[in-house]
Amino acid sequence: MAETSLQNALLQIAKDQNFTAPKIAIDESPNHGYIANVNRITLKDSETDATLHLFAKSKPKEIKGEWEFFYKNEAEFYNKVVAAFKEILQNHGNKLTLPLMPKCYFANDEIVILEDLLETGYKIWSPLNEPLDKNHVKAVLSAYGKFHAFSFAFKHKYPEKFASIGYKFEWFQTNYERLINNGFYKGLTEKLADCFDQETEFEYIEAIANFLSHGQVAYLEKLALLSESDVFVHGDSWTHNYMFRYDVDEPKPKDVCILDFQIFRKTSPVIDLSYFISTCACTPEFFNDIDVYLKVYHESLQTHLSQLNCPDVYTWDTLQYEWRNYSLKGLIMAGIILKMMTADKDELEARKHIEMPMQFDFISRNEALYQQRMRIVIKYFYDAGILQS
Repeated sequence: MAETSLQNALLQIAKDQNFTAPKIAIDESPNHGYIANVNRITLKDSETDATLHLFAKSKPKEIKGEWEFFYKNEAEFYNKVVAAFKEILQNHGNKLTLPLMPKCYFANDEIVILEDLLETGYKIWSPLNEPLDKNHVKAVLSAYGKFHAFSFAFKHKYPEKFASIGYKFEWFQTNYERLINNGFYKGLTEKLADCFDQETEFEYIEAIANFLSHGQVAYLEKLALLSESDVFVHGDSWTHNYMFRYDVDEPKPKDVCILDFQIFRKTSPVIDLSYFISTCACTPEFFNDIDVYLKVYHESLQTHLSQLNCPDVYTWDTLQYEWRNYSLKGLIMAGIILKMMTADKDELEARKHIEMPMQFDFISRNEALYQQRMRIVIKYFYDAGILQS
């Protein structure tokens, strides 16, 4: 992305904010993310001292082909979905607030500029390789309840507009043959087999091998047919895409903000929930009490649907049914995301030039931790009867 593009976007923001003498300070040491360059920016009006602290995500020059889609997709989220959510608030006065997302000041196919949440007291969970504790898990599930409630309400009140926004697409379905042919699933199957004893736990090895080799196709085809309970989903539900804010000396978060909507789409709410729990809460404590945590989500969903004067469009029975039938997306994502969460930073940096998800197809220094987490995830889905032999 040309530097002038970012400068022009910032000048447009200054104009929108009625800054008469804008002064721009851009962090000249951007942190190069996996599919984004980022900058922290201070935009100040020299005449009034009004100041905005901003965070910019821009498309790297090397991004080509299908990855360009994700930038267009995030721009659509901020320009259309957030606008849709604001529209359903119009008849509710000041009683309700939008789901917690960073305020967007500018979004196009190359750049997204948001408020800098670090400047407002938000923090990312640390360390990244540790699962969230129960207070943080409940905070995120409650946030998803509100986010999905707004989507259900918009779909209920404006079905034609809902149909015109976003897409229904599963990357792993359209790229399945490529991932088979390049050996990704073969390598993943072998690594996951090492999570179990070859003699006494063969049923788990067989189940995951069958799922990755052909069962996944049937699952994704079944998911693609779902429509009645489709909502806008976040789509990238792992630890690094949440920020939390706390009261002083209080470990329990008072706010959670959801980040990064590059792969938002329309599908079952269970896709967000299973991805999140399988990567961010993958401990026996959470899986043993899965209904307790799903009820945290569902109670938040019902509360916000009621506040939005929307009927009960997603009952507890529906959630349980869809969890049994569609939650395997969490298993798919865990195989990749848990490697990213458990590997050392320098290991990931050394492989950034490799195409995703092949860049996560390696044995890390912390492979034992990866295997421990994946074992928990696979055992849950198999023992619960969701993953079939």
